[in-house]
Amino acid sequence: LLSFATVLAARFLCISLWELYMFVCLCHGITDTQIENAVRTQGVGNMRELKSALGVGSQCGSCINMAQDIINYTIVDNSLFAEVG
Repeated sequence: LLSFATVLAARFLCISLWELYMFVCLCHGITDTQIENAVRTQGVGNMRELKSALGVGSQCGSCINMAQDIINYTIVDNSLFAEVG
């Protein structure tokens, strides 16, 4: 049997992991963090590029609006906090 502390720790870990990211594209299992990373590291700037890079939006399409919002937010976030030379 598992101790109460073990169960509580496992439950906290699961809750914490769910708070770190959310699934945007369920068809391909793509999270918001993966989309943000694609924008930052691969230069993805629109849905066509994101679809090519990660497959987002290529199945049912229900993720397209959220994915575009994440792209836009990440681009704005990066530009606001970029080092000014």
